Amino acid sequence: MKGGNMKKIGFLFCFLGLLVFASAAQAIGLEVAVGGWYHSPTGNLSYKLAAVNDKLDIEDDLDYDGKLRFTGRAKVKDLPFFLPSIYVMATPMEFDGTGRKNVSFKFGDQNFLAATNFTSNVRLTHYDVALYYGIPFLETATAGLLAIDIGLDIRFVDFSADVTQGATSQTESIFLPVPMVFFAARIMPHDRVWLEGEFRGIAYSGSSYYSLIGRVRVNVYGPVFATTGYRWDYIDINQDNIKALVNVGGFFFELGFEI
Repeated sequence: MKGGNMKKIGFLFCFLGLLVFASAAQAIGLEVAVGGWYHSPTGNLSYKLAAVNDKLDIEDDLDYDGKLRFTGRAKVKDLPFFLPSIYVMATPMEFDGTGRKNVSFKFGDQNFLAATNFTSNVRLTHYDVALYYGIPFLETATAGLLAIDIGLDIRFVDFSADVTQGATSQTESIFLPVPMVFFAARIMPHDRVWLEGEFRGIAYSGSSYYSLIGRVRVNVYGPVFATTGYRWDYIDINQDNIKALVNVGGFFFELGFEI
């Protein structure tokens, strides 16, 4: 089994373990949501860039369209002994298509012909694990109107790119752990309607990652809630001869529960 798949399976077991642990402890809060995100990419990427023609434009050269992917997240909150809350999120991102470039180009060690169709597949899946604390007494001081969380997020970026033209093919993949600042705010003007925002970001060594999420949450009945909102991700990878500058954005919906 490939190392990337082993990492994903290990992450899944950790995720399930957190849910079991939280469910078994009555004093611990649990929030779980699943949904769909329709997102469209723009930007460019290259592997072993040697000339300007080797840079592939996501819209013009790769011809990628928007995709609807399922997402999931879970929070384990109110842990004892001053332990931080835990926020886990999985965001699959994968695009494919048939492209065409008017000039010849190289991707990795392979040469690709001009004005000839080629297929490609790019995966930019994210797994986030955040440890955070709420600002003490803020919710009480604002009469339940405002809550703010601050912490550290580790984002695991599962990146792969494959370009194929006839018998010529080049594939490259990396799995990057990226530490990021985590900030979240929640405004609760009404018991049933909340406004939530999240920011994750960092810039270092020629790479940068930023993620913004804004959502409207409606508490439907009891522990059940529904959300809708917009998510935008900026991904600038410059590592192991891979250069990718990608903007991904779109609307999402979720259904979840909190106990």
